[in-house]
Amino acid sequence: MRGSPIGSRYHKSAGICAAHEKWGLGFVEVYLPQVLLVALLSLAEVGCLIWNNLYSMSNDSRTSKDVAVSGNENAYNSFLPRDTTLDELIASGSRFVTAVDLWALSLLTHRLIRKLELVDPRRYPGLDQAVHATVLLLKSPQAQAAIDPLPRHLAEVGFAAHYFLKESDLIPDKTPEVGLADDFAIFKQVFARNRLEIDNVIYKS
Repeated sequence: MRGSPIGSRYHKSAGICAAHEKWGLGFVEVYLPQVLLVALLSLAEVGCLIWNNLYSMSNDSRTSKDVAVSGNENAYNSFLPRDTTLDELIASGSRFVTAVDLWALSLLTHRLIRKLELVDPRRYPGLDQAVHATVLLLKSPQAQAAIDPLPRHLAEVGFAAHYFLKESDLIPDKTPEVGLADDFAIFKQVFARNRLEIDNVIYKS
């Protein structure tokens, strides 16, 4: 994931470990017995491991706390890469959705429903309506007959459906409490951006 803060959270701890290797190794090899060298290196490795775990836990708890705040749009957007808005993420991802992708997704609507059945509707109110509306749109004659370049509403709904089917995305789906917060935010924004067009397609179907 380009620009994702999730991949960079170990930079500080990695720097500490690198400093230990750069500045401490030569001195110890020259002036201390080999047995003491092994012991010191082992302690340094343990220290680096503990630091990594503490730093990871601190960031994970802070992210979970932010995302779990109900009704807070900033919290739902906290999963985004730095300097990226939700609209930019949707626009960027939907550019790669083609008519073939839309057709393939229409064959996977049972997977959308099956995954939805595992979601507590009280945690993500409105997600069930969004997924069912997405199924109707993917099965609609307009989607089935679509050609490239796709209209924006079809491309963005296709992007949201594909994102929902992924298990490992910006917030992995297995993350307790907040695993589908990013999927939910994307569905909400896609429908907000294309409400009229989506309603027209479903009504005509």
